[in-house]
Amino acid sequence: MKEVTIKIEAKEGINVNTCKATEVEILTAIQKRFAGTGTYLSGLFSENLTRWFECQVKNDFTGDIWDIVDGYQDEVARKSTEISELKSALANQSRVFADEKSDLDYKVRRLQGELVSTRESLENRVKYLLEMNRKYQDEIRELASQDCLTAV
Repeated sequence: MKEVTIKIEAKEGINVNTCKATEVEILTAIQKRFAGTGTYLSGLFSENLTRWFECQVKNDFTGDIWDIVDGYQDEVARKSTEISELKSALANQSRVFADEKSDLDYKVRRLQGELVSTRESLENRVKYLLEMNRKYQDEIRELASQDCLTAV
């Protein structure tokens, strides 16, 4: 294994009195050192991290970045659980809707059958009434013609 040497220095030293601009310069130098190497370190010390860190420093934020990462990981876990629950609820609701659609389709087919049956029944009833009316009209004409013959 090769020896790794890391040397980070600032003119005024690196301590509690190091100014914000120097701290940002240090991180920027680290970022530039790994930029374009295609290594995991280039992903860790990215321009996005440098910009984020610079913003945090300007706002006097001194928290541990891993506390923030852990908080985000917890939030991601909560959101992932919520998404899973919503997917499950959606799947259940989809099954309910499919069942209800099936029930409604069955009812529609049944009612369509009843409608056809009712229409046929009404058509037969109308035919019967028309036939009866024709017969009564024939009888009335016959009786009327007999009365006319009798009256002569």
